Amino acid sequence: MSLVEIDLYSMTEAKAESFINEMREKSLALVTFLPFSEKGMQIFRKHFMCLRCGQCCNGIILHEKGIAITSRELNRLKRYRKAKVLRQMLLTRNDGTLALKLPCPFYNEHKKPTCTIYEDRPSICKTYPLDEPVPIGPEERLCITVDPYCPAACNLFKDVVSMLRSHL
Repeated sequence: MSLVEIDLYSMTEAKAESFINEMREKSLALVTFLPFSEKGMQIFRKHFMCLRCGQCCNGIILHEKGIAITSRELNRLKRYRKAKVLRQMLLTRNDGTLALKLPCPFYNEHKKPTCTIYEDRPSICKTYPLDEPVPIGPEERLCITVDPYCPAACNLFKDVVSMLRSHL
């Protein structure tokens, strides 16, 4: 994965928004500057607040064709739909794995948007918006990265950048 340099000294709210858009255009993940470690993940979980906007459910998941599911997850989904209906919601990827078609048939965008299978949602949904960690800086320290299409992840990115700027 290629990286785009970021100048924290001159990063304003407008520049952060522009940077996020650049990452989207280049199909690159946003680097949060949080270390990819137990402590970094604790900070991420504490400050990441899902907005339940449905962006991930509507097909904006980086690098994905459909929502990957395992056979165990497929069995859990049978509680929500009859087998015949569930089969129509699936696709088989080039690598032979199963995936739910996009937009996700279990996302309800009416009135109060929500995932109708939240407790049994696939693991990829539970880890979204996290992407592959990338090495940053001279020490090549792994940092948590997120999907730039996730508004909550973008908010987290802006908060971290603001916090880092205040400590420069």
